[in-house]
Amino acid sequence: MSVGVTKRLHATGGRSTTEVTNGVLTGSLFGVEGSDSLDALTKLFFKVESGVAPDTGVAGAGGRFFNRFSYLGLKRGNAELSFGRLYPAHIDRVVSSLDVYSAGGNAHSTPLALLGTNRYSGVDARSDNSARLSLGGPGWQGAISASASEGRGGQRAAELAHVGQAQTLAAIFGQYRAPDTAVHLGERPQQIVMGIGGNWKMRAFDVFAVGLRVRLKPAAGLETESHRVLAIGVAKRVGAWLFRSSITADHAERLGGLPGRSGSKTTWVGSAEYFLSRRSRIFSAVTTNHFDDAYQAEPLNIAALGRDPAAASATTLSLGVRHSF
Repeated sequence: MSVGVTKRLHATGGRSTTEVTNGVLTGSLFGVEGSDSLDALTKLFFKVESGVAPDTGVAGAGGRFFNRFSYLGLKRGNAELSFGRLYPAHIDRVVSSLDVYSAGGNAHSTPLALLGTNRYSGVDARSDNSARLSLGGPGWQGAISASASEGRGGQRAAELAHVGQAQTLAAIFGQYRAPDTAVHLGERPQQIVMGIGGNWKMRAFDVFAVGLRVRLKPAAGLETESHRVLAIGVAKRVGAWLFRSSITADHAERLGGLPGRSGSKTTWVGSAEYFLSRRSRIFSAVTTNHFDDAYQAEPLNIAALGRDPAAASATTLSLGVRHSF
């Protein structure tokens, strides 16, 4: 469970607001997972997990009780096959290896969630009706995933990583297709995400970096929206303290599928966490999102950040506590 108090500057209407918030750096959740060993090499496993908002008591989202994960799988040796609601392959790699915050916070602190996740399903990081095959061997890991239902939209994704003792290098690919209801004049909107990145141990620091190219093909008659993204993060442990920071630069062209609408978004996040015990920590965080040119009027970011459209930036100051049961 994670809960904090956040002050938002440049909120809707030009106001500053103070509120109790969930998921500043890591969301609150509960769930059950387990496994059954069938023999020395084979086991069945499952996981069901729901988000919960400690500030309101609401569990789940979008009509789903287990809105985060709900899957069953079979693992034999280094091969793993899963079915259900789960991360597509490329998102799983971003979370595990490419983002210093594991893409686990809210829209203020995890801007990759507004780019690399499914625009056609509420900016969803997870995918329904999916299958994922993961393989691995000495020094490498890989996975492919796909959705079973094209009529409701779908995803296809893949990732391949070299995993060493002091570094991970990975390439990712993801494709989302809009549902049938979005098809117009025979054209189906789609979103493609490609990227390379990794993490490295450099003396006392853990360094993360990823470069993404995102292309959004909207409805018929509109041009393809394009994003070039570079995200760099760093983490350092000092005794009971964990310090983390990241900067994400996104340059976009043809926003909304309209020619000439270009702009940039820069997100900076800094945080300090003090571990009271293995299960409990207190944290403070500062986030700033700055917008230039046409990006300032981009509706998804205005809504996700609760930002005043007339403001060129949105800043949050947070203080909170997290406890793992």
